[in-house]
Amino acid sequence: MTVDPSSSPPSFLPSPPSPPSPSLPFPPHCSPRLIFKTLFLPILDAFLGDFWRVI
Repeated sequence: MTVDPSSSPPSFLPSPPSPPSPSLPFPPHCSPRLIFKTLFLPILDAFLGDFWRVI
């Protein structure tokens, strides 16, 4: 049993490249200070609340 290649596209062709979706909220080449602000400040703010703002 043979399959006509013109009837269906071959399955081994790679899928079209999807647009890059950033998995991080910051680019990988940014400064550590921006990483600290993005990641740790919301965590500290959530734990300490208003006490963090007083300091």
